[in-house]
Amino acid sequence: MLGLFIGIFLIIIGFFIIPIGFAQLKDELGDYSNKPLYKRIFVYTIEILGFLNLSNFIGWLMGIGFLLVQVSIL
Repeated sequence: MLGLFIGIFLIIIGFFIIPIGFAQLKDELGDYSNKPLYKRIFVYTIEILGFLNLSNFIGWLMGIGFLLVQVSIL
């Protein structure tokens, strides 16, 4: 039961940290604003998918949180 509470807490913290990641993402994607639409869609898709990977802090918080919730439910 404790794992469930810790997991939910980590997920909530991850959701509160996401706006910081979006601000950084917006700065990085500003370079692509003058590119054709199909290139922007491709780059935006790759960046959004890479946003929640395990190479950043948000990805770790959300991943560990979801894992703890899953294990606690089973």
